[in-house]
Amino acid sequence: CLRVVAGDPYVAGSDIIGEEINDILDMRGVIQELAEIAGEHPGFVIRIHAGENDSLRDNVANSIRCVAESLAPGQPMPPLRVGHGLYTCDLRSAKGKKLLEDMRRYGVTLEFQITSNVRLNNLSHMRRHPLRQYLQAGISCVQGTDGGALYGTNSIDEELSLEKLLGLTYPELCRMRQAEDAILSESLRVFEEKRRA
Repeated sequence: CLRVVAGDPYVAGSDIIGEEINDILDMRGVIQELAEIAGEHPGFVIRIHAGENDSLRDNVANSIRCVAESLAPGQPMPPLRVGHGLYTCDLRSAKGKKLLEDMRRYGVTLEFQITSNVRLNNLSHMRRHPLRQYLQAGISCVQGTDGGALYGTNSIDEELSLEKLLGLTYPELCRMRQAEDAILSESLRVFEEKRRA
């Protein structure tokens, strides 16, 4: 069904979401199909919720790897967004540095939603939150609500959480805003291109 409607301007991409109890490698076949659709429809976003809890710390890296390995020869990496990225390997380790390098190389955007992380009991100490490390490493990071209707939050609530609970500075918040502006600009460009087609 998604393949049939992917050319519609109101279809921005796909989202693999759910309680993170499975290794993302189990979703390899689905990700392969999404990468094929992205190859047919430039700008098609692949979004994967990964790294939400600490039981599967390789899911973020494996999400990126699954998409990259699914690309046809010469196919560019589609826009890839990872919802959460809260738990990974230690970002200071060799494995963590490789993950950061892959995120930069492929232009991965990480989405952070403090409220859902706390409410789902995936984050009990703010000092363990890796957002600042990602920003310092030059990773594209944005705020999200992870389903505002589910958690009763909005973008203002989430921004206040980033500022008050994580202590993000104005320049750090501006960096996140610039990342979101770039995504919105590209999304509007793709929408107009699809609409004209």
